[in-house]
Amino acid sequence: GTVCYSLSMSSLHSTAATAAGASAGFGIGGSALIIVSYVLMRRLRYHASRLVLMLAIADLVDAVGWMLGLSLPETLQVSTPLCKFQASLIQLGGFSSLIWQVALNVTIWATVVYKKTGKFFKMEVAYHIIAWGIPVIMTITLLADNDFGPVGNGCWIIGPRNVFRWAFGYGFLFGTFIINLIFLVLIARGLSSYRRQLVKSINTYTSHKQYQGKVAKRM
Repeated sequence: GTVCYSLSMSSLHSTAATAAGASAGFGIGGSALIIVSYVLMRRLRYHASRLVLMLAIADLVDAVGWMLGLSLPETLQVSTPLCKFQASLIQLGGFSSLIWQVALNVTIWATVVYKKTGKFFKMEVAYHIIAWGIPVIMTITLLADNDFGPVGNGCWIIGPRNVFRWAFGYGFLFGTFIINLIFLVLIARGLSSYRRQLVKSINTYTSHKQYQGKVAKRM
């Protein structure tokens, strides 16, 4: 029974590592494609695409961190400088990516609902300060408190009861998920309202043309 359990856990661990590796590989490839496209195609260089570019850079940093953790498992079994570096990449890239997702949703919401994005263009510098600054502060805090260590396939915040793991990890992830969900609902409502207005305008225009046709026939 113990041997079977051990084999089952080993198989599960191997499957999880393979899935994580594939995800990281796709992340690196997709992010690299977006970055190269932005560099080579000048017509893509506008506000929204710059936000997508920053999201791609953050995702690339995160994916490289995951790939590093999966590629060097034996090296990362102890809390080495390489382990801390790999954990820093995940913390910095992963959570910066979450904030850039919020920035994108805010911009889409402003475009769909208000059709005014000028003030949000001016907030791009603030986006950078928040999206890079908060994860950098998190990462430095975790490094200073020596909270990074091996957690299985790579390194991250050690200790399931570590307060930083919940505050700088799961809590932050849940918070940004809720914010993104709220803005997605607002965007959906805005698109629905726009659709109703468009249908109403088309119907009004069609009725007006039909009325003009009837008047023309009477004349």
